[in-house]
Amino acid sequence: MSSTNTPPEVLGAPAADPDAETLAQPGEDEERLSFLLLELGALRYAVPALSVQEVVEAQATVPVPQVPSFVRGVFPLAGRVVVLIELRALLGLPPSIAEASGPGRALVVSSEAGPMGLRVDAVEAIDQLPRGHVL
Repeated sequence: MSSTNTPPEVLGAPAADPDAETLAQPGEDEERLSFLLLELGALRYAVPALSVQEVVEAQATVPVPQVPSFVRGVFPLAGRVVVLIELRALLGLPPSIAEASGPGRALVVSSEAGPMGLRVDAVEAIDQLPRGHVL
């Protein structure tokens, strides 16, 4: 599966760098959107906060046969079956040390196929970005 087929709520938008001089300052009446900021290695991403149902510790998963390598497996969560996606593998990034040493964090997001867990290195915060800064 290529990133061109990945839903926008999975990839999100790269988080704005508050120190970057190239970003225009938003006007007071410019609409701001809420995003959950996350890390994958040295990269920061922003996922629309409304698409995130919850943030959980990544669970031990049950493997699923004949799925792409970025699908880690499935795990139960509050009576639902959640597919856990290794976001690093999906985006072609190398595995992290944290990935090998523990379960990590997972964002449970809404998708047309049901809840999906996205394994990430870290969840930073919820922030608001001006609509004009979102790709």
